Amino acid sequence: MNIKNNMSEDIAKKIFGNKDYVEEFLIRLNEVKNISLKSKVSRQGSVVKLDYSTNELWKKVVKEWDYNSALPIIREIFKTTKKYVNGKDATNSMQLLINEWHKLKLGKIEWPFSQGAFDDFVQRINSEQSN
Repeated sequence: MNIKNNMSEDIAKKIFGNKDYVEEFLIRLNEVKNISLKSKVSRQGSVVKLDYSTNELWKKVVKEWDYNSALPIIREIFKTTKKYVNGKDATNSMQLLINEWHKLKLGKIEWPFSQGAFDDFVQRINSEQSN
């Protein structure tokens, strides 16, 4: 599937990951391109939430998909994610750790995993972050 031309619910789920990001995307897309959203205002009158079920949200993304409008919005949303923030400074953090390792004279830095153990390690970290 070429997302420049069309979108599916499965691909949308892979891109956005969860309902919160889909809602944010649709609200921002509506600001750029009026897509007529159903919304409700909280009792306090300040928070606007979309009035769609989760399944309806995915369908709305597919229906309203416009690659050229979506791309900058998705990039801005991604820059607010924990994944982006953590990864953005990873090179600097790694260099600080390497410098400290050498300063402490802990010896040669070696890869701490066997091939299969690395996958297990990453899965464990990901499951800890999702809990």
